[in-house]
Amino acid sequence: MVEYKRMDNFDDVSSKIVRRDFDAARALMDGPSFKASPAERAKLEFMYCIESLSPDIAVDVAFTAFDEGHMFCPSFSTLPWLLDSLASAQRFSQGLQLIRFAKSIGYVGWEAQCQEVRFLALTRKIAKAQKLLREIWPNIPISERPDIGVFEGRLLHALNRRAEAFDLFKRHLKRSTARELIHDRVILLAMQLRDWPSAKNIINLSIHRFGGNVDRFRQLSLVSLALGANGQALTFARKAQQIALKNPILQKGKAQQRRKVQGDIRDCQRLIVKAHIGLNRVDQALIELRGFVKQDPKWALGKMLQMECCISLGFYDEAFEVLASLHEQGFASPRLHKLQGQLLIAVGDLDGASGALVELKERWPNHPAGNEVELLIEEGIVGDNKRTTRIFEGLQEIVVPDIFLPQWTTQDTRPSKTAWRDTLESHFRSIGALLLRESHAQYGRHSLGFLWAILDPAAQVAILVAIFAVIGKHTFYDMSLPLFIATGLIPFQLFSKIFGQMLMAVKSNQALLLHPRVKTIDVFTARVGLELTVSFLLFCGFIAIVDLLEGGIYFDGVFPVLLGFLGLVACGMGFGIMIDGIASVFPSVATIAKHSTRLLYFTSGVFFTPEMLPPNLREFMMLNPLMQYVSMIRSSFSPLLDDGLIDYQYAFIWAIGLLVMGLAVERVFRDKMMLR
Repeated sequence: MVEYKRMDNFDDVSSKIVRRDFDAARALMDGPSFKASPAERAKLEFMYCIESLSPDIAVDVAFTAFDEGHMFCPSFSTLPWLLDSLASAQRFSQGLQLIRFAKSIGYVGWEAQCQEVRFLALTRKIAKAQKLLREIWPNIPISERPDIGVFEGRLLHALNRRAEAFDLFKRHLKRSTARELIHDRVILLAMQLRDWPSAKNIINLSIHRFGGNVDRFRQLSLVSLALGANGQALTFARKAQQIALKNPILQKGKAQQRRKVQGDIRDCQRLIVKAHIGLNRVDQALIELRGFVKQDPKWALGKMLQMECCISLGFYDEAFEVLASLHEQGFASPRLHKLQGQLLIAVGDLDGASGALVELKERWPNHPAGNEVELLIEEGIVGDNKRTTRIFEGLQEIVVPDIFLPQWTTQDTRPSKTAWRDTLESHFRSIGALLLRESHAQYGRHSLGFLWAILDPAAQVAILVAIFAVIGKHTFYDMSLPLFIATGLIPFQLFSKIFGQMLMAVKSNQALLLHPRVKTIDVFTARVGLELTVSFLLFCGFIAIVDLLEGGIYFDGVFPVLLGFLGLVACGMGFGIMIDGIASVFPSVATIAKHSTRLLYFTSGVFFTPEMLPPNLREFMMLNPLMQYVSMIRSSFSPLLDDGLIDYQYAFIWAIGLLVMGLAVERVFRDKMMLR
């Protein structure tokens, strides 16, 4: 055996390396008189490389020495760095051997013990590592305990002691410097343990530290649903969906990456639907589902959710259509067969439901869905005996007004194409119900609401009359001041109110528009009819009062008045519907249009007539169709007004054109308008 005697020049080499005299140190190490054991020589080489700023070579020197069995311990200041290098290279056994060797030559303290715990864990000696960490815990400084506490939590989790691990995470994670990956794993652990408040706190902490992403907002939505905060769940699910939709992978990524992002989007959509259902807004959930399924026709889970909502709301036709599309896809599952059975029970087809039950039990003999359908068949639940329909899957109940419930028998009762009378009667009944609903919504159930509808324009007329009286104007073209103002203000307000009502018509009646008997045209007609009736009666009342007070007024006939009112109605209705449809794609358009109606208030002849303007300006102002309609109405109340300035053909081209364009835009953007 070769014996190596430590020479005096060994210390000389070490001192020269420390003093950074690398040439002299290298000369001594390469000289013939230098003798040292392989371990000592490796240590000197390691020191030389570290001090000469060649860390990669130093690591190679250490690894080579350890592989050859020459264990050495560098200076304690560089020991943690070498241990980290061993851990990165997955040389866990050598790291454990090195830390134990270092402890044997004086490397002591809580850091040395924590390093041993670390490499015990890396060598899969988890129980030993956790036990040693418990022993040294009192010696660890308070400032270091959060990070080491999180590490112990990871050890306990690896030992399948999840509750104890989570207690440590709750205690130390907030003050630790744990990585993003550890936060994500703690969130999953909290959700597995169903500790929803703690899960929410940890997710918020992760968003604060690392930013929000699809997974975190989706997890927040899930946790909020579990806590019953359905409104928050809806908000977080929409945020997650927006982030997922903006992911560039959808456009440029590989097929597998795109599928993952599409899966994320579907999860967000499912959460949006669940949140609506939790808020007892099954009608809104169905609207959302229709849009989602239209975008992604192969989404089977979305179609099954759509079936559940249709069954709960009594839309059995739509439910059968969705069921047929799922069968065309070749999709089959116990849940689908369960829904098929529930749908057949709802329409009274117990024999068909029994057939679905038999097929379900044959294909999935032990699935609990079969027992649920069997129980429903035994109870004999039939859809036409129910005025309220149960939402399956444990959802709440929703009550649908009787007028909108479909009347089902054992046969299909949908009207044929030639049954136009029934169709008209259905429209009239819907419009009548909507008229009553709109009148209650706008004016309340008492006469005071209608009184305000009279007082509001009366006050405006009185204020304008007072202003004109102060500046010395008492008559306009043989018309008294109140008559002049009323014949301009009330017609313009009719246009303005109809425009505003059309902007909100679909959004305010989304729930009712889910019912097969209610169409968008019914809602538009009801709102226009209510505003026209109130405004025309108000106009007639003002004219009667002025006639009574003045002892008779000039009146040339009702025909121009009716034409003017009809033109204003058509323009307000068409313009409002068109803007509402465009705003479903570009929301800012609605705001711009609302402000534009204020400008029309001053340019539509409310305070002046065309005869009062210079010829050039008059021709320009008469391009405004509202000016034409107001002039039509006023021409019946003064013989001095020149009705030759009114272009009836031009005015009604505008009216019909706007109405046709509005209805066309509504038809194109109907789905988007329903989702606003």
